[in-house]
Amino acid sequence: MFKAPVQKSRIIITPRLHALKDKFEQHPGCFLFHTPYTNKAKRAGEITRLMSDLKAYIDAYGANPFFQTTVLPKVLVTLDSSGKVLDVLRSCGATDKFLYVVDEFQCLMGDAAFKGNTDMNFLIRIDSEVKRICYLSATPIPDLFLDEVPQFNGIPYIKLEWDPAVLEEPNIREVQMKNGESAEVLCGRIIQDFKANDYFARKTVNGRMVCSTEVCIFLNEVRSIRNIITKNGLRPEEVTILCSENKASELPSGFKPSGLCTDRSNPVNKPFTFCTKASFEGVDFYSTNAITYVFINAGKEWQTLDIMLDIPQILGRQRLDINPFRHDATVYYKTKPDCLSENEFRMQQQMMEQESEKFIDDFNNSSPAMKERLIKLVRDKAADKKFTEDYVDVFQVNGQATLGINHLVQVAKWNQWHQRSHYYTNSCQLTASIRSAVKMNVKPQAVKDFEAWYYSAPEKDRLKGYSDFRNANPQFDGLLLQNPFIDQRCHEWYGVLGYDTLAGLDFDTTKIQIHNNLYKV
Repeated sequence: MFKAPVQKSRIIITPRLHALKDKFEQHPGCFLFHTPYTNKAKRAGEITRLMSDLKAYIDAYGANPFFQTTVLPKVLVTLDSSGKVLDVLRSCGATDKFLYVVDEFQCLMGDAAFKGNTDMNFLIRIDSEVKRICYLSATPIPDLFLDEVPQFNGIPYIKLEWDPAVLEEPNIREVQMKNGESAEVLCGRIIQDFKANDYFARKTVNGRMVCSTEVCIFLNEVRSIRNIITKNGLRPEEVTILCSENKASELPSGFKPSGLCTDRSNPVNKPFTFCTKASFEGVDFYSTNAITYVFINAGKEWQTLDIMLDIPQILGRQRLDINPFRHDATVYYKTKPDCLSENEFRMQQQMMEQESEKFIDDFNNSSPAMKERLIKLVRDKAADKKFTEDYVDVFQVNGQATLGINHLVQVAKWNQWHQRSHYYTNSCQLTASIRSAVKMNVKPQAVKDFEAWYYSAPEKDRLKGYSDFRNANPQFDGLLLQNPFIDQRCHEWYGVLGYDTLAGLDFDTTKIQIHNNLYKV
C-alpha cells in the first residue's frame, strides 16, 4: 500500500523534455518516465517496461518505512507521456496521493496550433481524474486568455511579484532585419567574427575588461541550425543543440541533441549553443560568460507564443550571477504589417466560433454511425487545413473518441493576433513590450535613450554621439562601459585621447589612427 505523505509527493509534468532531463540530473532520486525516440515497435516495449518500473518504484515507497520520512516519490514526465503515468497510478490506487505540478504551462498555448489535440486531451483527462493540480510558470498567461479555457476558468490564480530592489534591467539591443537578411546569414557573421576575434562580445566591469566566449542562439527551426552548422563548418565539439528528439534526424551527420552542463559550480560549455523555440523552457543554463541572440520570425503561422512570454523566459535561462553577460541580448525580428484590424479579426473569429458550435450540434444529434464518420473526417483532416474554418477537434472523454471545441487553439489565435497587432507591426511597441514584460526599470532614461540612438545611428555618427554623451554625462560612464553592444574602440579612444582630442580630429577614425597608431580602424 502506498503511504507516503500526500503533501510532499509530486508528479512533475512539463511539455519540455530537456527541462525534465535537466531536473533529473540535478535530482537523480526522482523517477524519469521517458524512453528515447525510436521506432514504434521498440518504443511500445520500452513504454511497457517503464510502466512496470514505475509501479515498482511506487510500491517500494509503500513497503519501505524509511522512505515515508526521508525520501519521497517524485515522478518526472512529459505532457505527452503523462497518460501512461496516470494509468500506473490508477492501477496502484495512488492517484490521489500526489500533487500534480504542470510546469511551464504557458507552453500549452504556445504549442496549440501544432499539437492542440494532445494538449487539450491532457487537460480534459487530468481535470477529470486528479484532485490536486498546480499550473506553474515564471511567465504566466494573462487571466484574460485563461478564463476562456474551461479547465482553467475560475481556478485560484496567484501571482508573485519581485521586489524592485533586487531587479537588474536587461540590456536588450533590438535589430529589425533588413531585406535579404535571415537568421542564417546573421549567424554566419556572428560565427565568423568569433573565429576572427576569439570572443563574441567585450565590456568593462569594475575597471576590468571581460570577454564572452560562449553564445546562446535561439531560433525557430532545426533546419536553420543545420544550415548554419554546415555553411560555417562547425564541428560537433564546438556545438550544443537543444531541440526535440524527433528532429535529431534533421541535424548534420555527427550532431545530436544534447543537454547543457548541469554543474553550476564548475560549468564547462561549448562555444555555440543553439536552441529551438520548443526546447528551452525550464532549462537551466550555467555559464560564466555566455551572451544571447534571439531570432524571431513573425511570419510563422504556428508561432503563437508572443514576445512578452518568450523574452523573459530566454533571459531567465542564464542562472549564474557571475556571468556579466547574463542580461545582455540582441533580438532580431521582422515586422508583419498585414495584420488584420480588430474588427476584421473579431468577425473572422465569430464566424469560426459559430461554425464550430453548428458542427458540434450536428454531431450531437447524429446517429452513432454518422458520429463515427464525422470523427474520422475531423481526425483525417490535413494539418494545414485544421482550424481554418472552425475549432472542432477529436478528444478522448472517458475512453471514447468524441468531438469538441479546441479552446486552446481558439485562445492561441487571439493571443497571436494580439501579438502581431501590438508588437510586430511597430518596432517601438516591440521594444516597450520587452521592457514591460520583464518588469525591470533600473537604468536611467537618459542612458536608454542614448543606447536606442546608438543602435540605429549611422556608423559615421556613432563616435561623435558617444563622445558628446559621455562628455555631458560623466556620471553614466560605468553603465556605458558595461554595454557590450557599443564598439569597444569608442571606449578606448575616449579613455585614452579624451573628448577635446577626439573633437580636434573631427571624430574621424582615419585621423585618429594616424594620430595614435596603437588603434586600428
